[in-house]
Amino acid sequence: MAKRERSRHAIKEEVSRRIHQIDEVADDGAHIRVPDPEPHERDAWGRNWDMDYFGNARGYEASIRSV
Repeated sequence: MAKRERSRHAIKEEVSRRIHQIDEVADDGAHIRVPDPEPHERDAWGRNWDMDYFGNARGYEASIRSV
């Protein structure tokens, strides 16, 4: 099944929403800066965006990776 195409802004907003709903992030009141997604060719899993260098993410890296 083909994945639905989303805009860069929509992807960034969805990732931000999911990150800020992580229990430890929400409990700490942390604000994680979410970078703009960078497009690339579709990979074997159907992904065609990458996001690197989240701001204020120290200590939350594993949780963010799970998003």
